[in-house]
Amino acid sequence: HWWRLITVLPATGFAIAFEQVYYRFCVGYGAKGLYNFGELGKVLRANSKDDLQKDLAKVRQMILNGIAFGILYATVYYFLPV
Repeated sequence: HWWRLITVLPATGFAIAFEQVYYRFCVGYGAKGLYNFGELGKVLRANSKDDLQKDLAKVRQMILNGIAFGILYATVYYFLPV
């Protein structure tokens, strides 16, 4: 049953994608200090270090939440009696 632990990867990806939709916050943009609230294709940079720090903290939290969900999912799936 060890191969069931591989499900940690898609479950983590799912959780991070879900959070991005829920919070309307892109992990990629946040990690680069970018945002887009205007017209499509126009990308702006975060102006202050405080904004950048908040974005990076949100990115870290979303990634850690995704990893925790992936580990929990894979662990439960691993121990299913199927």
